[in-house]
Amino acid sequence: MEFAIKQAEFVTSAGLGSPYPEKTAAEMDSEIRAIIDEAYDKAQAILLTYQKQLTEIAEYLLANETMTGEVFESFFTEEAPAKA
Repeated sequence: MEFAIKQAEFVTSAGLGSPYPEKTAAEMDSEIRAIIDEAYDKAQAILLTYQKQLTEIAEYLLANETMTGEVFESFFTEEAPAKA
């Protein structure tokens, strides 16, 4: 049975070779798009929330090339390291 399912191919608007009927493929595409959109929105919110710290980290790295985990964490506390 599993072999037959793997071998099944349907002709869809996307062309030959899709293992799913067009309706199922469209539902999957829609769900995948929703997941991607949600992840994008979440990532954008995180970047905006920490924009100041991320800019300071980038400037620190441009000046120093490396940083320890301790220094990195300090950007998210009150005691940001002095710029070199």
